[in-house]
Amino acid sequence: MFSSKHGSGFVDFSLDLSEASDWKAGLLTALDYHLDITALTMDPVSGLFAIGTARGVIYIYGSPGVECRLTLSDPPGLRVKFLQLAASVFKLLAVDEHERLHVWDLASFGKPKLQKLVSFPQPINCLVLSPSHSHAFLALGSGEIRTYDLLCLRTSPYVVPNLWALYESKMFSANAAATDISDSDIIVDVVIHPRDLNLLFIAYGGGVILSDLKAQNTVRAYELLLPPGAPGGNGYHHQDILTHRRPSVTTIAVHPSGHVLAVGHTDGTIAFWALEDEDRPLLLRTLDSSDSEDLSTVDATKLESTSTPAVPREPIFKLAWSSFPNSSDPRGGETVLTVLGGLAIDALPGLTALLLRR
Repeated sequence: MFSSKHGSGFVDFSLDLSEASDWKAGLLTALDYHLDITALTMDPVSGLFAIGTARGVIYIYGSPGVECRLTLSDPPGLRVKFLQLAASVFKLLAVDEHERLHVWDLASFGKPKLQKLVSFPQPINCLVLSPSHSHAFLALGSGEIRTYDLLCLRTSPYVVPNLWALYESKMFSANAAATDISDSDIIVDVVIHPRDLNLLFIAYGGGVILSDLKAQNTVRAYELLLPPGAPGGNGYHHQDILTHRRPSVTTIAVHPSGHVLAVGHTDGTIAFWALEDEDRPLLLRTLDSSDSEDLSTVDATKLESTSTPAVPREPIFKLAWSSFPNSSDPRGGETVLTVLGGLAIDALPGLTALLLRR
């Protein structure tokens, strides 16, 4: 950009930019006064970053000089539960603690205008958007997913039923030996397939359902069932080690290629599943287990040993799977799985980033 071997006959107007000392990365702005953040979102296409607070205030930031403040009203001071930017229609969506969806138009000149305020009959557990979808997906406390049309600004008639309840009723006899999980049909996370917008991963407390939006059916169901003797995240000294167990699901992340998914559980384990294989996970591990150790299998030697009991650990709170933009591998190449939670209770708090090679 600043030099050319073929342009020796032209005047160089960039002499004051050619030295490395002229380029100094610095702090653009500091957001140091938000002490009650409850939700945040960002859109790399528009370059916007939004923060929701417990006082019902939403701050929107963009390029230098772009800053806006919105307030939830009627009544004021409601906590912001979820916040999303819809890149396809350039709107801001927020869900408050009264289970109401607020839709602001960001395309008009001046301060964003509140276009719609919609109430839902059930608690909203999750709000999911895609840059390529014109609908917002809202997971309700009943286990079903409602959709909202962002172009027509109305609730869509398309509803995804409680697929885990249907799955459990169908597989009841096969799952009779498993430990019952209360709220197993409650949605905890929703992820859209990164390569196929027709596929939706729905994480319930009992497991993960892969749903086909067009065919309106269940493609696969991923359920982690630990056999008697398998340690899981609680170790070989857990009181229920000789029983079937089904750790509750807390979160899900999908590999950028869409061929592998990682599922977090309350016992601090992460289960890696191949998209095409719902029978058993590829690997079950904790953050500090060895790469060759699979916690979903039984090791008779360790089961009979008198080793020190495992230190209790946090649940997996959140997973995010990202790739590098300069990768030429169509399967994703090297990726990073970022983990919140899963640490031993006596460890220092923090985030864990796992570099995964294909």
